[in-house]
Amino acid sequence: MKLKHKSLAAFAVAVLLTVGIGTFVYIYEIPPLIYSGWAQGLEKGIGGGPIPVNTFYTAPSLFNPNSTKTNRLVAGGDPGLLYSVAILDLGKEPLVLSVPAMGVRYYDIEFVDSRGDDFAYVASRTTGGQAGNFLISGPGWQGTMPAGVTQVKSPDNSVILFGRVLVQNASEVSVAYNLSIQTKLTPLSSWLSTTG
Repeated sequence: MKLKHKSLAAFAVAVLLTVGIGTFVYIYEIPPLIYSGWAQGLEKGIGGGPIPVNTFYTAPSLFNPNSTKTNRLVAGGDPGLLYSVAILDLGKEPLVLSVPAMGVRYYDIEFVDSRGDDFAYVASRTTGGQAGNFLISGPGWQGTMPAGVTQVKSPDNSVILFGRVLVQNASEVSVAYNLSIQTKLTPLSSWLSTTG
């Protein structure tokens, strides 16, 4: 078969190269970048030292533009937000994320999988500022959902949570921090034993 338009053949080759290179980068280059950010989070934290797995950690103070340049977990962060982070391993069992009532204060907690894709969030816009409990389960979990808990299904067992709480001015930092540290992660078995 002979092509009538040589530019069409050149276009097809360009498309195939672009798709091929893009696929290679997505599969082989992006995940190591994500995992290196996770490793830094485990080793260095976001200001208070290493963060244990399955622990919700909140930085006690606001970040400035220079601190966000040296920390991959809050790169490009806003100095008007108080940041939290948690690195989850759902391999053993689901975790319950308990969020306190935040009232009218803006907050959000973003759920990111091991590929770097957002798959859920809990925020003042979704909860209306009310307290809530959210069961974060990995793929294939077949347990019974506790009453009064909202399930968040993760596409894999490795999850990172990024939390942000709005701080209107410097005098509000302690109020926002005290609200944020009430956010807890609890293994489902422990949560069930304490809630009845």
